[in-house]
Amino acid sequence: SFFAQVSVAQAVEFSLAAWPTRNVMGCQASKRSCIKGAMSCEDGKPDFEHVTDFLPIDASKKIMSSVVLGEDPSSAHFAPRQKAIRFAMVINGRVLALTQDFFHQSSKYNEFSGGYKRTYSLIDEQLFHGPLGEMILKFATYYNIPEKTVILAQIQRSFFNDEYMDNTLSVTGQGIHTDGADRAVIVGLDRGRKIVGACNQFHAKLDGSQPLCKPIPLGNGECIFFKDNRIYHYVTPAQVETETKDDVDSNGLESSRAILIMHAPAEMYLNGAVNEANNLGAREGSIKLRYGVRSVVSAGDHA
Repeated sequence: SFFAQVSVAQAVEFSLAAWPTRNVMGCQASKRSCIKGAMSCEDGKPDFEHVTDFLPIDASKKIMSSVVLGEDPSSAHFAPRQKAIRFAMVINGRVLALTQDFFHQSSKYNEFSGGYKRTYSLIDEQLFHGPLGEMILKFATYYNIPEKTVILAQIQRSFFNDEYMDNTLSVTGQGIHTDGADRAVIVGLDRGRKIVGACNQFHAKLDGSQPLCKPIPLGNGECIFFKDNRIYHYVTPAQVETETKDDVDSNGLESSRAILIMHAPAEMYLNGAVNEANNLGAREGSIKLRYGVRSVVSAGDHA
């Protein structure tokens, strides 16, 4: 059972008294109205919402200085990426971390890297006793996610190095897609000052014929809530500003992008099941890592 995987470490309850101001993108009429051209908002939430002060900058710095990211083997086919994950759930207002160190996304939603078990470093449980746990509670509160629902949290950093620039690789390898959940939030943790592009964009159609907004360069501490089973999302290709002799990016962080993304419900990622509430599907792709294909995905393959 899921509860057998709950860690025995002490969980901490967070106060939700302070809630950030929401600023809605110009492609929506108001913060509680539907996005023009997208599906209806029967639950009173827009299909996506951009919040500019979701996470204090010092909290994002604390997370990035504490988290240990491991290599993401699948990123050999797109922008080099480091990643750590953790399944969690909220019980009696407290965030409990689970111990499973892999997730299995159905190929129905990810033709490129779905359909097989992907193992990653685990996010340190102690981070769930601080700002990361608080963000999970805010995510659950925003969408009224029932307690004991499994939530998947992923922290990842993509590097836009010379190899990426030389090959114009995709940022994620997926193009326009859904992740297969119902609800999601993406949070900007550390956007290098040299990055141009690598913006988030939302679409009503998988073929890209109906964009819902201009690309959003998600800044540090900003977030975007979105309904993963109603609209598609995409990350635009990245570019890196030319370095000068006095402005060397020795560790690559100024030409990288770190984000947190959370999904709910996430029970299906535990075993690769299909989410019956998400029927958006995926585009057919020629590269399917579950079959051991070794190839390079260009940024234009799924644009």
